[in-house]
Amino acid sequence: ELLKTHTGGKRIIIFNHV
Repeated sequence: ELLKTHTGGKRIIIFNHV
């Protein structure tokens, strides 16, 4: 699952393996 979170105007891409 690919989660994209906007933090402080920066895009952080987090890869979660379930």
